[in-house]
Amino acid sequence: MTVLYGADAGAFSIRARPTARLKTASLVSVGVLALCTDPTRPDFETRILGQLGDPKDEFTFNADLTLGQFTVGYGAHYIGPMFTTAYANLYPINGNPAQNVDVNDIRRYPDVVYHNVRASVQLGSDTTNRKGMEWFVGIDNLGNRKPPLGTTATGAGSAIYEVIGRSFFTGVRATF
Repeated sequence: MTVLYGADAGAFSIRARPTARLKTASLVSVGVLALCTDPTRPDFETRILGQLGDPKDEFTFNADLTLGQFTVGYGAHYIGPMFTTAYANLYPINGNPAQNVDVNDIRRYPDVVYHNVRASVQLGSDTTNRKGMEWFVGIDNLGNRKPPLGTTATGAGSAIYEVIGRSFFTGVRATF
């Protein structure tokens, strides 16, 4: 779901774009899906929601404020908590008891929020004609948030997290 909110008032404009990835509570396998353990039992539930790499809640928010040739922006990326092991290890499913409730001392990865900021200036253009040069600068992962609980953020579900801490960028964009 992506919604764009915006308002313009002469040389002043503001834009916000919140996005959300909302997921269903569980996956019920039907037929021969990759997650299906037994295709002869279509009511057999394989629960992946909330496991590492598949958070129940994940939101992205971006907003820009433009005053004449200057734009400042803010972005946030929220990743909700996720289990540190399989759902079936901690909770009963398909009529079976939890398989291994003491598999980990920590049951969930904490929720994480990444903050990003940016600024730009239009060179050789005006508010009605954006052709020309734009110089931009910004910081991603402003809080220098590392992947939680020692994950590498490079695969096996942990790639949902930022692998690099705080990073800086700058550049020039030309529009003809």
